[in-house]
Amino acid sequence: MTSLKSKLSGFFAEIRKRKVHTATIAYVVIAWLLIEISSVVFPALLLPEWTHRLVVVLAILGLPLVLVLAWIFDLTPHGVERTSEPRSDVHPSPSPSMPAAPPATEDAVASIVVLPFEALSRDPDDAYLADGISAEISRALSRLPDIRVIPRPSGQAVRDAATDICEIGRKLDTRYILTGNLRRSGEHIRVIAELSDAHQGVLVWSETYNPTPADILEVEEDIATAIVASFGGQRLLENLQLGRSGKVQDLGAWSLVQKARAYLLSYSRSSLDEAEVLLRRAVELDPGYASAHAALASVLSERISSGLSESPEQDLEEAIRAAKSAVERAPQDPFVLKLAGSVWAYIGHREEAIETLRRVVEMTPFDFGAWGYLASALVTGGEALELEEAHAILDRILTMAPQHPGVAYWMHHKALAYTCEARFEEALRFAKHAVERQPKLAWAWYLYANALGMNDAGGAAKAVERAKQANPNMSVEAYVAFVNRTSATEGVSSQRIGGLQAAGLLPF
Repeated sequence: MTSLKSKLSGFFAEIRKRKVHTATIAYVVIAWLLIEISSVVFPALLLPEWTHRLVVVLAILGLPLVLVLAWIFDLTPHGVERTSEPRSDVHPSPSPSMPAAPPATEDAVASIVVLPFEALSRDPDDAYLADGISAEISRALSRLPDIRVIPRPSGQAVRDAATDICEIGRKLDTRYILTGNLRRSGEHIRVIAELSDAHQGVLVWSETYNPTPADILEVEEDIATAIVASFGGQRLLENLQLGRSGKVQDLGAWSLVQKARAYLLSYSRSSLDEAEVLLRRAVELDPGYASAHAALASVLSERISSGLSESPEQDLEEAIRAAKSAVERAPQDPFVLKLAGSVWAYIGHREEAIETLRRVVEMTPFDFGAWGYLASALVTGGEALELEEAHAILDRILTMAPQHPGVAYWMHHKALAYTCEARFEEALRFAKHAVERQPKLAWAWYLYANALGMNDAGGAAKAVERAKQANPNMSVEAYVAFVNRTSATEGVSSQRIGGLQAAGLLPF
C-alpha cells in the first residue's frame, strides 16, 4: 500500500513538474472555443453539417497528442525544449536501500576544520576581521561537493578543550586543520595561515600574507586556493572558482555582516535588533552584496518565528524581498541559498524552501546544516513519503555529526516528524533530548508539552511554562500562529497542537 501511494505521489508530482495539467486545461478551453465558433460560423457560410462534426472529432483526437507533447516538451524562455528526466542520482526517492541523505564520511576527498583566526591586536574590530576571514575560508571550501568541512562552532568548542592538533582531529573526525592569526598596525596588516595534517601530526604548509586594507578580502581566496591545491586535483580548483558569486565590493559592508553574524548566535531580542541595524547599513553600503540581503532576511524571519516581531506582516514582506534579492544576486552560492531556504521554511513557503534546499545539498552534500533545514521543511507537509525522507536525513546526520551545533534542532525536527505521524511517545523522547541539549529552544518545549498533553495535562502545563521561560515572547498564541503558518495542511496543524488542546492549554 505504501509503495503504491509513493508511486502515485511521484507520478502526480511529475505531472505538476511537467505542467501537463496546465497544457490540458489550456487545450480544452481553446478546443471548446473553436467548437463554439464553428457551430455559429459554419452554417452562416453554408458549409455542410459534417464539417462541424469534423472539428469536434479532431478536437477530441487532439487531446491525447497534447498530453504526450506536454509530457515530453516544455516551453521555456529559450523556446521549446525537451523536458529533463528526473535524476535519481540527485534526489533519490527515499527507501531503506537508498535514503535521501548525506553521503558517507569516507566518500569525501578530504575533511577539514577551519578554526577561528586569532586577532593579535587589541582593537575589537580586528577580532571581527580575523574571525570573518576564517568564516569566509570555511564558506568557500563548503562550496566544494567533495570536501567535508566541519562546522566552525564545533571546531571552536573542541579547540577550547584541547590544543593538540592530533586530538582535535580525532574528536572532530577530520584530517586537516587550518589555524591562523591576524595582526594590524595602522594600514599594515599581516595574516598567517597554517594547514596541519592531524593524522600525521605535521604542518603541511604555512603562509604569511601582507594585504592592504583594500585587498584584505582577496586573502580568503588565496588561502582557500592553497588548501585545495594541497589536497590535489585540478577539478577541485576549477570548482572553487566556479562556486564564487555574489562577491562583496565594499570592505565596510563585509565587516558589518561579520559583526551581525556574531550577534545572531544568541537569538535574543537585543541581538536581533543589533544585527538588523548592522545588516541594513551593509545593504546600503553595498546593495549588490548577496550575503547581506540573505542575512537580513534570516534576521527578519527569525524575529517572526520567535514571536519577537512587532509588525509580523511588514517583516514577512521584507524578509521575502530580501531573500529573493539575495538569490537573484548569487543564484549559485550555497551559503546564500541555504539562508534563503531556511527563510522560506520559517515563513511557511514550504515548497520553495524544499526546492532551494535540495539545490544546496546537491551542490554541497556534506553541509549537514543544509540537510537539517531540508528535513525541517519536509516534515511540515505530513506526507508519508516526505516524512520517511526526513527521518532518513535526520538519522544520518545525527549519527555522522553528533557534535554539530544543530543537533538540538535536528532532534526537534525528529520530534516534529513523529508528532505528524501521531507517534507521541517517540515525539516525547526526542523533544526531551532537544531541550536537554538546548534548554532555550522554546519550539521543542511546546512539542514536548503537546506530546505530554495526550495523557498528562499537568506535565504539559509545566512544559508550556518552561517554553515561556525559554522565550518569554513565544506565547501559546504566538506558537499556534507559527504552527499554522508553517504547516502544509490543517491536519498537520491539528497534530502539532492537538495535545495542547486536549490538556486545555489553548486560549481558544
